[in-house]
Amino acid sequence: SKHEQPKITTEGYNNTLEFWSVDNAGNEEPHKFLTGIKLDKTPPTGSIMISNGRPYTSSREVNLALLASDTLSGVGFMRFSSDNITWTAWEHYSLIKEWMLQYGDGRKIIYVQFKDHANLTSQIYYATITLDTTPPIIQLITPKPNSQISNNEVTVQWTGADETSGISHYEIRLDKGPWINVGNNTIYNFKNLSYDTHVVEIRAFDNAGNIATLSINFIIITPKSPAPSISLSNLLLIVGVVTIIVIVIIGLAYLLRKYT
Repeated sequence: SKHEQPKITTEGYNNTLEFWSVDNAGNEEPHKFLTGIKLDKTPPTGSIMISNGRPYTSSREVNLALLASDTLSGVGFMRFSSDNITWTAWEHYSLIKEWMLQYGDGRKIIYVQFKDHANLTSQIYYATITLDTTPPIIQLITPKPNSQISNNEVTVQWTGADETSGISHYEIRLDKGPWINVGNNTIYNFKNLSYDTHVVEIRAFDNAGNIATLSINFIIITPKSPAPSISLSNLLLIVGVVTIIVIVIIGLAYLLRKYT
C-alpha cells in the first residue's frame, strides 16, 4: 500500500481528514473520516492591569488582573517578569495573580506573556505602577509650638511635600474635633477660641495613601486691660487740686509755728 503524510493547512476548529488505503492490485478500502480537527496558527492575545489600574501604591504586594484570549486552542499558560529578561516558569492561565514588587520607591513594570494549547506564545504585554512607601513631609510655619496668643483666633500655616507620588490633600482639626478637608490649601483660620490651651493637628495624604501627621499646642490668653487714659483738662484739674492741698498744708504749718 502507498502511504502519504496527511497535511492540514487551513486554520480552523472544524477541519476534516479523509483517508483510505489502496493495495497493489488497486483495491481501495472504504474511506474513513476524522472531523473536528483544529489547526491553530494564531498566538493568543492578552492584557495586564495592576491594582485595578491605580497609578500609585504604598504596598509592594499588588494584584494583577490578566485577560487573554485564543479562539482555537485556548489560552493555557502564562509567565511573568520584572525586567523582561528573567522570567518565571510557565504556569496555568488565571484571571488574577498576586505579585510582589521589587524593593525601592519608584516606577515598576510587570511583563506578562501567554501561551495557548498549540504552544504558540503571545507578544509581551506590560503594565506600570509607582511604588511609594514614604510618608509626606509637613513643616509648620505659624503659630510656634506652645506660643501664647492674646487673641481669640489663630491662623495656622504650614508647608508639605512628597517626592514620589505627590500630595493628594491635607486635613486639619482642632482639639480632637472632626477632620476638615482643606484640599491643597496650606493655611487655615480658627476663630472664637476659648481662653485655654488648644491642640491643632494637620494630616498630609500623598497619592499612594501614605499619611503624615503634625501636632502643635498653643495657648489663648486673656488680653491685658489697657491703662486708663487721662485727658489734658483732667490732668490740669488734678494738678490744681494737688497745688491747693500743698498750699493749705504749708499755711497750716506756718500758723501752727507762729502761735505756739
